[in-house]
Order: sequence, then C-alpha cells, then structure tokens
Amino acid sequence: MFISQAPAPESSGARAYDELRRDFVTQVQGVQVLAPNQLVLLTRLMQMTGGFVAEELRDPTKIEALCDLIEAEGKEKVVVFAHYVHEIQAIRRALAKQGYTVAAIWGAVSGPERDQIIRRFQETDDPQILVVQTHAGGVAITLHRAATAIFYSLDYNAEAYEQARGRIHRGGQTRTCRYLHLLAQGTIDEVIYAALRRKMGRQAALAEVVRGLQRGGV
Repeated sequence: MFISQAPAPESSGARAYDELRRDFVTQVQGVQVLAPNQLVLLTRLMQMTGGFVAEELRDPTKIEALCDLIEAEGKEKVVVFAHYVHEIQAIRRALAKQGYTVAAIWGAVSGPERDQIIRRFQETDDPQILVVQTHAGGVAITLHRAATAIFYSLDYNAEAYEQARGRIHRGGQTRTCRYLHLLAQGTIDEVIYAALRRKMGRQAALAEVVRGLQRGGV
C-alpha cells in the first residue's frame, strides 16, 4: 500500500476549511443522527479537500499531485477513482491538457457506452487513463489492463471502496497491484482513509469521521 499525500490547502483554503469544520462541529454537538443539512456540510468538507468550493476548482494542489503520480507511471495504464462528478471532469481536463488520452465513467454514462469505454481500455492502447466514479464503476467490471489505481477522493463506504480496489485485481492479472491515495494532510481525508482501512460499516465509519472532526486537527 502506497500513500501519496497532497499538501494541505493553501492558507485561504485552509482557513475556509477550518471555518466550515468548526461550523459542522457546533451543529453536531450531542446529535446521534446527522440531519440533512449536517450531511451537506460534511459533503462540502469532503469536496474542499479535493480543491473544490461549490463544485468549482479553487485549489489545484491535489490535481497537480495526481498529474505528478501519473507522470511517474510512464506509459502504463492507470485507473483513477473519484467520488464526485465535478472532480472527474476537472481530472479529465487536467490530464488531457498534459497530453494523456483519457476516458471516464460516471453515473450518467449509459450501459452500452460504459461497455465500449471498458473494452477500449482493456483491449487497445488508448485511453491510457480511465477516471471512474467509485459508485458508478466500482462494481462488476474488469480493469486489469492496469495494475495501478489512484484514489483521488474517498467516502466512508468501505464496501464500495473494496469493490473499487478489486477492479484491477481480477482473474488474469499477472502483475502486483498498487493502490495510491491522495490525502490532503490534516483534513477529513485522513480520518476517512483510516476508517476504510479498518473496514468499518458505513454508519460506524460516518460516526468515526464525526468524532475525528470533533477532536480537531482534521
């Protein structure tokens, strides 16, 4: 298991993240079940670690770190998993700008189109990079033409995470699989990753994330 950590957001982003974290902690004091508005705040925190505010890229640090990782892979095929559609679109644009051939699968991609993308990835040289929304393309597909998967973002669903990991570790894979994780230091990313490694159920992982935010430091 290799972990690549993107630097914490720049000063303005770090301040905005910390303000939102404090707002979230204040709202969940003594709460056993998160209300919809509290889940919205949690989602915003998760998006901010990827550099996004209101689905707009404000801090490219993590995407730049992703580009560096992919450059280090040379001409090898790579699967990139991301949680949010706006992340997928930004990743596609950034990698295409760097000259990579890129395809993507997310919830709005039709079944026939998804099958065609997978077939091209598995059987031809292009695309070199496949960006996949974890919940849309993490189940029942084979992507073992790649031996490296990079997780740009995570959520607290351990089952979906394990399913995604299994896409490159399928029958017929002859190489050692590597899993790289981009975690913004000192943020919710680190708590979510720790919960996933412990294979917690969704509710237990969510509770652990809330406790981590309440403790501070993330």
